[in-house]
Amino acid sequence: MTTPYPYLFSPVAFGSLEIRNRLIMTGMSGHMAPADGSVTDREIGFYERRARGGVGLVVVGAAYVHAGGRFGNDQLGIHDDGLIAGYRRLTHAIRRHGAMSSIQLHHAGRQTNSRVTGQRLIAPSAVPCPVKQEVPHALTENEIADVVEWFGQGARRVRAADFDAVELHGAHGYLPAQFLSPRANKRTDQYGGSLENRFRFVREVITRIKRETGDMPLSVKISGHEYDDHRGLTLDETPTIARMLQDVGVDLVAISAGTAPYYMTVPNMSLPRGCYVELARTVKRHVSIPVSAVGRITTPELAEAILAAGDADVISLGRALIADPDFPNKARQGQSPAIVICIGCNKGCHDPARTDRATACLLNAETGFEQELDVTPAASRLKVMVIGGGPGGLEAARVAALRGHQVNLYEREPYWGGRLYLGTLAPDKGEYQTGIDGLVARCRALGVHMEQGVEVTPDLVTSERPDHVILAIGAEPLVPPIPGLDQPHVVTADAVLQGLAQVGPRVVVLGGGAVGSEVAHLLAEGPGRRVTLLEMLPQWGHGMPPDAKWHMQRHFAHLPVDIHLETRVLSVEGRTVRAVQHDQPLLISDVDTVVICTGARANQAFIERIRAVTRSVDVIGDAIRPRSALEAVAEGYRAARLIGGTVTPPASVTEGASAG
Repeated sequence: MTTPYPYLFSPVAFGSLEIRNRLIMTGMSGHMAPADGSVTDREIGFYERRARGGVGLVVVGAAYVHAGGRFGNDQLGIHDDGLIAGYRRLTHAIRRHGAMSSIQLHHAGRQTNSRVTGQRLIAPSAVPCPVKQEVPHALTENEIADVVEWFGQGARRVRAADFDAVELHGAHGYLPAQFLSPRANKRTDQYGGSLENRFRFVREVITRIKRETGDMPLSVKISGHEYDDHRGLTLDETPTIARMLQDVGVDLVAISAGTAPYYMTVPNMSLPRGCYVELARTVKRHVSIPVSAVGRITTPELAEAILAAGDADVISLGRALIADPDFPNKARQGQSPAIVICIGCNKGCHDPARTDRATACLLNAETGFEQELDVTPAASRLKVMVIGGGPGGLEAARVAALRGHQVNLYEREPYWGGRLYLGTLAPDKGEYQTGIDGLVARCRALGVHMEQGVEVTPDLVTSERPDHVILAIGAEPLVPPIPGLDQPHVVTADAVLQGLAQVGPRVVVLGGGAVGSEVAHLLAEGPGRRVTLLEMLPQWGHGMPPDAKWHMQRHFAHLPVDIHLETRVLSVEGRTVRAVQHDQPLLISDVDTVVICTGARANQAFIERIRAVTRSVDVIGDAIRPRSALEAVAEGYRAARLIGGTVTPPASVTEGASAG
């Protein structure tokens, strides 16, 4: 078969290993391990699914070599011989699909906390991580030798587990990077000072790893630039570090970016696609070993262009394979329009505010549940009516149609995507439209009957006589009982985002959650406008992933936005907003526009009216209670997966949430 991407699908060798193409699944922590760090069936299913999707090499993410170096209780470990058998199951599962496997040896150093590790933190110097703030113990030279041995024993276990390669995680501010960085390493002995000395620990670790692994290929991941305001690593030194890695026998250098708090390490949609290719390009000029590039490489066209330009030898995909594990196979077969494109939302894969950190994806409900979720034909073909064309409704319609049902999808508004579409209208959020467009295209390709501008009533449901109804109607804006909100200059967030409201130069935004913060950002970018954001809680931006808030905060630093926290609004009296902050009166005068961003609530009355005219109803997403698109899509998938019963699943499922 001739592929439209000849560079991507040519084999590549590093060290003694040849992989079938130039697509690597980069190491990422899946947060699926139990407290002992062992491999679970769930994690095996996650990695095996990506191998089946056609990637050349699967790098298993961040396995700690010592319990004192883990960053979470759900992280994989490689610190004990009892873990080898589980990893052997994993490597054999990956190999069944023609992919090779590697695993990262990891130690967090100071970038964790003693509540997680149960031990004192260690680092090259007693300099706390700016994020964690816990002062680590500065390693003695004898203790450094012990740490080097931990890496060596981890490497021995890697070989015993039948991995094809091994990777040292030297990026993102973890222990090897702490030795390399002048920000973290203040030593005056042979491990500090000059770059040669700061590299000594890494050299000793690599030498020890190679003593255990022999000719097993070794890669090292480094941050080409830490993008740190505290004098961390930059491109002034990292090309030299890459050359030093080559000189000590490393077979491939993987160029990443960032350090704690990881907001640049896992770049969201605020940053452009291919944002770190320049780092790989610069490093590649200084070494002859293969270099891999990473950083929002979300399409095969971009990946091919990077290779064709000689900017890298290998493409590392992370979230692109979470969104669509079949990315390689679809690209190779000339089906790239069917690829589910990662939009960089970080909602499921990199949001530390989530209670359950296990890897999930807004656009792929199967992620993390590969061994229990799949899409199989329905036992009986039914007529399914989906009310609401937001992300949950679109996903429900897609899955129901994929299973063979006749699906009619109705949306009240003249646009698809629900509140996710409104999110696209805020600054730096335009890629949500890519996700919406993909869901719409997949529904149409499956023959879903789709209508916009239709206000569904109980009479319409009765006349259609569906066998099953999925209510994905979202939620309605919540208007609090504050006197004065019925005035003409008081408008809703929805009206502002859609450009339906006239907004004057002096604006007060009521509510500083995700929506209120985005509205404040949008309006503050308007010329001659000043925005005051009022929030009852002690923090603004609740409901936003921390990285999205971090990027917005950087914008706010240069915009005319005043933020008042722990503030309760009492009334809007003409052009004056009366509030109280910390029991002190707060008066904001000469206000031109007040924007209500105080949350939403489910339309329970409409739900009950629909239940009254049809027996078989599922309610999903914000129609249950306001949350995010992540939950809406997952609930849409799961509801549609069970309509009409299921048949015995096939031995190998080729169509799923990521297969358009």
